[in-house]
Amino acid sequence: MRTKLILFVIACLTAGGLTSCSNEDSENKEMVITVASEKRIYSGLEEWGHSPYYAKESGNNQWIPWDHIEGFTHEEGYEYVLKIWQEKWHNGEIMDASIYRYKLLKVLSKVKKDSEGLPQ
Repeated sequence: MRTKLILFVIACLTAGGLTSCSNEDSENKEMVITVASEKRIYSGLEEWGHSPYYAKESGNNQWIPWDHIEGFTHEEGYEYVLKIWQEKWHNGEIMDASIYRYKLLKVLSKVKKDSEGLPQ
């Protein structure tokens, strides 16, 4: 009986360790986003702070303020679809900074158009 209990505890600890590793890995990931054709400076809600772009993640139709993307140069009047890398670089100890930083991996498309449905 004691051996079964020890094996159960070991199994739980191992499963917990694997789960926490996979959660951490999901914070560092490739993403596909659409960047709006209009570059705006957003300084609304405190949690978003100062953001140069409006963007939406693949599968999401809502434009949200998006942080700086390293290696990306925005040209007004063009809507972009980008493959980017999201990396968690701190745990909230840096005030007024996103816990994530983003790096351009590839420009998937660049289309001349006015993005629709942007927040006012």
